[in-house]
Amino acid sequence: MNSGLITLTELRRMTGLTIYSTRHYLDKAERCGDVYQAGRRGGIFPS
Repeated sequence: MNSGLITLTELRRMTGLTIYSTRHYLDKAERCGDVYQAGRRGGIFPS
């Protein structure tokens, strides 16, 4: 995770949330500009 990249699965495991909750909060963070998601199944980067 040196580049700041994390996958959706890694984020879900770290938080203990369901996949649905993880996507919900990730979508909210992306709309605020806090993170950038490279594709629907791609990596998640801090903005």
